[in-house]
Amino acid sequence: MKIKEAQAILNNSEIEETIQDEALERIEKSIIVKLVVVFITGVVLLVLTTVFLANNMARFSTESGIIILLSLLIFATFISLAFLAYHLLGKVEKIYLVKSYKFYDFFQFVVLAIILILFAQTFFIKTADVSGSSMEPTLHDGDKVFVWQLNLSIDREEIVVMNAEKYPNINPITFEIPLNGLQNPISEKYYVKRVWGLPGDSITYIDFDNYTELYVEDTLIQTITNSSYRSIMKHLIEEVSYVIPQNKYLLLGDNIQFSKDSRSFGFVDENDILGSVHVRLLKWPWLLS
Repeated sequence: MKIKEAQAILNNSEIEETIQDEALERIEKSIIVKLVVVFITGVVLLVLTTVFLANNMARFSTESGIIILLSLLIFATFISLAFLAYHLLGKVEKIYLVKSYKFYDFFQFVVLAIILILFAQTFFIKTADVSGSSMEPTLHDGDKVFVWQLNLSIDREEIVVMNAEKYPNINPITFEIPLNGLQNPISEKYYVKRVWGLPGDSITYIDFDNYTELYVEDTLIQTITNSSYRSIMKHLIEEVSYVIPQNKYLLLGDNIQFSKDSRSFGFVDENDILGSVHVRLLKWPWLLS
């Protein structure tokens, strides 16, 4: 009788050990899958980041932000590869698997969340605050806008964000552009404007005593009353022989009287258009528009 009881106990312990081994095996497979996902994601995003940077597709992102993204991608790729090699090539202790399982869950979630958010903000969507009244009544001072950076095309009447630092005011008498803006420093880094003229569009004007009518593709775009803006715009139009040059755009503010735009700094290069505004978060009552 005692022999049979001993055999039963032994069999039960063997069964429990087998079940435990199977559970540990499932845990290790789960850990390996998580590490593979992080590694593959890191490699794919590193390749995409390299391609996007080579094609100048992070125009609205700072250099420090890009460096942080690259550093995190490299870290995530190599640390997941190191852990993966340890699990595939090394002899992992059972107690290590039990203790580290939750850590790998946390590692995968946090790392993937951070790098995906940073990647999206670097190359796709960023938020920006509107300062000033140049785009009223469309956008108001204090509005928060979502800027889509991955511009495959720039359309007429689209609202865009441009690099302001490279566009000081043109002298309305000599039509000279201050070298590097030193003669006319710019406090703003970015402008939000609307696209009214595309490369290759015909552009002309009709001059009157107190105002100038601006036409693009034979459509009246704006009536300019400011004497400096009138002088600069007429000079620019004549200088390009009444056709907007390739890779250049005519950008104007919706608030005609209080907007610094192409009427004061000229046509804007395509490379200086950093993204397009499609959604805004109103200052109050914080609603999407």
